[in-house]
Amino acid sequence: MEFSKYLIVANGPFLSKSIILEAAENAFIIALDGAANKLCKLGIKPNIILGDFDSFQEEVDFFSDVKRLIMPDQNFTDLQKGLRFAKQYASEIHIVCATGGRMDHEQASIRSLQSEYSIHCPIYLHNEFQTMTFASNQTILIAGKHHDYCGLFGMPEAVMLVKNAGLEYGGEEPYVLSSSSFSVSNRLIGGEGAIVEITGDALIVNPPMLLAQRKLSESVG
Repeated sequence: MEFSKYLIVANGPFLSKSIILEAAENAFIIALDGAANKLCKLGIKPNIILGDFDSFQEEVDFFSDVKRLIMPDQNFTDLQKGLRFAKQYASEIHIVCATGGRMDHEQASIRSLQSEYSIHCPIYLHNEFQTMTFASNQTILIAGKHHDYCGLFGMPEAVMLVKNAGLEYGGEEPYVLSSSSFSVSNRLIGGEGAIVEITGDALIVNPPMLLAQRKLSESVG
């Protein structure tokens, strides 16, 4: 396939059309099951519809040329199925509409960042205001503007070492991230972002990566 960027649209509460459209730029779009019908209402056509098809409703005219990939295995969520399909072709994967709504679905989506992690194919989970990623034994850049919020969580444990003066909390000493010790509601300082060395496994809550996210966050204060 000719695309290196893939967008997975989950069947959770839908984000604004502007966020979905920006995430979809130059991307191969995978709609998970009933998310295809929600995309139809926005006039956005996916490249493929994937899942167990327990919530998809046929729209003959709109989906007449869209490929279906039926994956009924209930041992995996539709998001896991979509990620495993996309990882065969993608160099980066973006996920939208996978958080909010049912808490069990949201937790499964977040944990999929770890279960489907590959250093060769970063996965970005976007909500209205921020973007979550997963890191394992690597040095990362948390990019954003001065005083943007961010957070780091051990999965189950990691050690973070800030390599520059980029975070409001966390200096040159190693800091353990675990179920009882984590760096939540941290903030960027300066304009170059934070360079953080992660030893172990950690979830990273980044400032908004998409322009549409930033515009929305600034509009609500």
